[in-house]
Amino acid sequence: PDTFTVFAKTDSRDEAAIRAHIMTRSRKPFDLENGPLFCVELHAMRDDDHVLTISLHHIIGDGWSFGLLLNDLAHAYARQTGHAREESTAASLRYRDFAVWSRSADCEAGMQPHRSYWLQQLQPLAPIAQMPPDFPRPPVPGGEGGSLMRMLPQSVSQLQSWLSQHQAGLFSMLASLVAVLLHRCGKESSVRLGIPVAGRDRPELEQTVGFFANTVVLAAQLQADDSFATLLSTIQQRVTGALEHQSYPFDRLVEELQPEREPGRNPLFDVMVVLQNARNNTAELPDIEVQDFAIDTGLAAFDLVFEFRETGEDRLACALRCRRDLYRDDTASLLLDRLVTLLNAAMTAPATELHGLTLIGPAEQARLDAFSSGGMAPIPNATLPELFARQAAATPQAFALATADTRLDYRTLDQRANALAWQLFDTCRVVEGDVVAVMLDRTVEWPIAMLGILKAGAVYLPLDLRHPQARLRELLKQSGAKTLIAAPSAHTAFADTGVRLLAPPADTMANTAPPAAMDGASPAYLIFTSGSTGIPKGVRVHHRAFINMIMEQVRG
Repeated sequence: PDTFTVFAKTDSRDEAAIRAHIMTRSRKPFDLENGPLFCVELHAMRDDDHVLTISLHHIIGDGWSFGLLLNDLAHAYARQTGHAREESTAASLRYRDFAVWSRSADCEAGMQPHRSYWLQQLQPLAPIAQMPPDFPRPPVPGGEGGSLMRMLPQSVSQLQSWLSQHQAGLFSMLASLVAVLLHRCGKESSVRLGIPVAGRDRPELEQTVGFFANTVVLAAQLQADDSFATLLSTIQQRVTGALEHQSYPFDRLVEELQPEREPGRNPLFDVMVVLQNARNNTAELPDIEVQDFAIDTGLAAFDLVFEFRETGEDRLACALRCRRDLYRDDTASLLLDRLVTLLNAAMTAPATELHGLTLIGPAEQARLDAFSSGGMAPIPNATLPELFARQAAATPQAFALATADTRLDYRTLDQRANALAWQLFDTCRVVEGDVVAVMLDRTVEWPIAMLGILKAGAVYLPLDLRHPQARLRELLKQSGAKTLIAAPSAHTAFADTGVRLLAPPADTMANTAPPAAMDGASPAYLIFTSGSTGIPKGVRVHHRAFINMIMEQVRG
């Protein structure tokens, strides 16, 4: 690039506008061809209150480098203002020297022990253990993220004192807690966590600005009958080994392991654990009070990131950043609560087996108790068509269904569903328990079709027009569907499936439905899983359960 630095000064005096500008700037891509790759901006909120922002691309620096730059800034400011200060230690190597060495034969030979270690640790490669998401994983991740924070109840001194008895480090303790949380909430025994490392395993690199940071993978097998103390000892050994072999590049490890890839998803882990306690990234300037100007960029690179930070007051804070297209804020809050509960339980009784560690804290237990209190509401031993027919008889002219251009009252909807039920009974020879699939746009024909199928004593199977045709054909095959109600334009694509094809219900009406021997235990509908873990699995839901769900929604 032509230039590596740019300096801009603004006189906004509006904190909200400054925050908005910094947020926009943080999301603006760097121009790697033309630069700049290092940007400095000074925003004046008041005559004696300024905000300094420094941003650099990872291609020229990392978090450690940022601390070095701030230290240089402090020394330069001290010199300019006439404050004597001991000169900072000069770097003995430049990054370009390191780049040349990293491509040498000596470096390659030195990488072989690291390569062997990581292949031994991670092979065979188990599936990624993930925290169960609130929403299906989208094909293309949005990248939006949110962050919540909790202060851990124990002081850092208390934690260190407890850990000294168990011969383990603070990070190993925190990683163990996150691993147990994944194990208990996700029901996974094989857990992998991402850990960012400085990558400066040589003393001569400590004062060099450049990108040395790397990511290592902490892998562990968790068994429910293991004690927390046993797990902590194992994690401590794994952390020590990972740091000893941190030089092996993450991208080379991925190439070696050849994991299955998904767009926007890390190939080896979904959850990262970070402990920020090594360097102070706040410059100390003479006669100036310097404070962090907290900005949340609203981005998330991983599903979940547990970032622990020493606050300087002998306390430890945990900020949990999660992808908003996967997790709700209340789920993130619950995970933080459970993490604190696990910490308390582990420190109180480290010999407790993992499955016995308390996961639910007092607040969550109170919510569960409130949810489960009270008597059970009676569920009628009836079918959905019976209950709908009663409602239609009681309020025949009340509106039952409305779209942008159509309204149907209860009597009309009931009678049109009766007519479809007779068509299925007479023309399609549908009998009780047969599966009838529906693949329609969301128009009035869809609920008519669903109710008509139930009135015929058949089992309703919804199919989504947006799904791939291969999945739709597989669901028809697995379900054993005898009939498919779909628009005529879709009939050709399914003509070879052996399923009878039926057009959407017409405007005809009938006063009664055909006879069908059903009760609350009869199957009402069939629903399939997404099939993300293999072949889609179908579940039949009976009328009583269907009615129970509807009544709960009405009560809610």
